[in-house]
Amino acid sequence: MTSNKTIPFLELKDIKKTFPGVVALDNVDFDLLPGEIHALVGENGAGKTTLVNLLNGSLTPDEGKILLKEEEVEISSPKLAKTIGISTVHQELKLVPNLSVAENIFLGRQTGNNFFMNWKDLFKRAEKILNKLDIEINPKEKVKNLSIAKQQQVEIAKAISIESNILILDEPTASLTEDECESLFQFMRNLLKEDISIIYISHRIEEIIRCADRITVLRDGKKIDTLEGEFNKDLIVNLMTGKNKNISNFNRTNKTNKDIAMEVNNIQVEDILSDISFKLHKGEILGIAGLVGSGRTEMLKTLFGLMPLSSGEIKIKDKKMEILSPEKAIDAGLAYIPEDRKDEGLILEMNVKENSVFANLDKYSDYGFMKLSVEKKEVKKLVKRLNIKITSIKQKTLNLSGGNQQKVVFAKWLLADRDIFLLDEPTRGIDVGAKKEIFKIIYELANSGKSIIFVSSEIEEVVDISDRIVAIHKGKIIKRFSNKPDVYTVKKYITGG
Repeated sequence: MTSNKTIPFLELKDIKKTFPGVVALDNVDFDLLPGEIHALVGENGAGKTTLVNLLNGSLTPDEGKILLKEEEVEISSPKLAKTIGISTVHQELKLVPNLSVAENIFLGRQTGNNFFMNWKDLFKRAEKILNKLDIEINPKEKVKNLSIAKQQQVEIAKAISIESNILILDEPTASLTEDECESLFQFMRNLLKEDISIIYISHRIEEIIRCADRITVLRDGKKIDTLEGEFNKDLIVNLMTGKNKNISNFNRTNKTNKDIAMEVNNIQVEDILSDISFKLHKGEILGIAGLVGSGRTEMLKTLFGLMPLSSGEIKIKDKKMEILSPEKAIDAGLAYIPEDRKDEGLILEMNVKENSVFANLDKYSDYGFMKLSVEKKEVKKLVKRLNIKITSIKQKTLNLSGGNQQKVVFAKWLLADRDIFLLDEPTRGIDVGAKKEIFKIIYELANSGKSIIFVSSEIEEVVDISDRIVAIHKGKIIKRFSNKPDVYTVKKYITGG
């Protein structure tokens, strides 16, 4: 494909989109050149998702124009978006777990007739796509047997298979290891040689600086600036937030004491975890550093009764506990904030109040009758404390930004008043401003004497926030750090170096 690199392949001019009470996009301009990676950044609620939904046909603009190859187009449906060569890979996976990789890649486009599927051709076509992306997955494997990282790669392969000219990647590295991220970046660079253009969305500023040719910053539905050339992280953050926001500049007023809140001795989960032992002190933030697939998530799920122990013991306040279910874990004083807040942490169709009180209904009921005035008062108080941006406590959680959804998950457990918090990727997929507020909540919990186990793919976060760090690799603890190590040292251990 030959093209003039200075003429935009895609243009959005004076785009305006409103929802009841909210101006999501306010006269926004955006353009995408052939063969470039144009990053789109902004805090949750800045307008990124709305802009992407306009391009993928899920929404239509109230005002403004969308031009493709200098001709105005109306993208009235996701099907039409794909027809004109625009594909979107969302952060939330949209795969059919019980189908094979090949079937997912070519879903609705399989070869054969109504009675006989041409399986040989299907697997061959899928294998060709996977090889092109340097993805080592058997096309015959069922998606449900793949890790989240591998499933993400299948999503990308699915998008590429329709021969898109424009690829929108929405937080594509959220569940990927460093090596998998590098493979993705290499693949993106290969796509650029074919004049495929990429709109790249991520909250990881360092990642954007590394891969983007240009960066457009949105804030409160407005385009603030488009940057090119040498990028400066502080400048990008300042443009996004309107002020300088450091992530974790809070004081630890209650350092770890000698009281042991939890003791884990030689726990094992068949083929996943082996001889995991550690102590968690009262008021401590214990960081768990490990790659995707290292067993870190499975460890938290085991502690919370979501996965059965093969052997070993768990003690809470020096008392051996049989945690066979989440109900038992909650009774033992544990709270769990999962990696996937939308599917595991919230009931999205419920409103903010309902999600907030869900883990502690007994507290707000009296002989079968709900104490509505009490729960309403306490939820409103917590919404204010956590700075959850909502129109009312009856607003559906589905309609909140990622950062505000995550704060609702915290609200649920703060109302339940547990002693030990298991946090799995609590800052995943949220912007720098929301991250600061989440870190503030974590510090306040620790300062009040709560004990925290903190898991994150971003090793810098683990090092920054933790009092101690445990490095895990292939289901085993391979290193313990009593003082703050440098990031490079931690990465060396968790990669098996």
